[in-house]
Parts: sequence; structure tokens; C-alpha cells
Amino acid sequence: MGLMTDKDVIGILEDAASAHVTGEPGVEVDGHHQAVHDLIKAIIKGGNSVRHPA
Repeated sequence: MGLMTDKDVIGILEDAASAHVTGEPGVEVDGHHQAVHDLIKAIIKGGNSVRHPA
């Protein structure tokens, strides 16, 4: 089994972010879920901040 690509990881993070703000129609998203969504989106926007030694 190979490593995940950047595209795979971004897709998983996008799905996770969406899961925290997508619910039943007419149901308000609570602050905790919105905060998690915003954090995941910030991680995606920040890109790869982990640098591995060569």
C-alpha cells in the first residue's frame, strides 16, 4: 500500500470540515462544530507546515 498524495489528504480534510457544518436542513450549527470546521480550513489553507529533514 502506498502513501497518500497531497490531493488525497486535502480531500479527507475537506470531508472532515464539511461534516462539522453539514447537518439536517434547518438545524443551526453550534459553536463547537463551527470552530472545528474553521480550524480544519485553516490547516488546509496553511499547507504543509511540517518539514522533514532530507
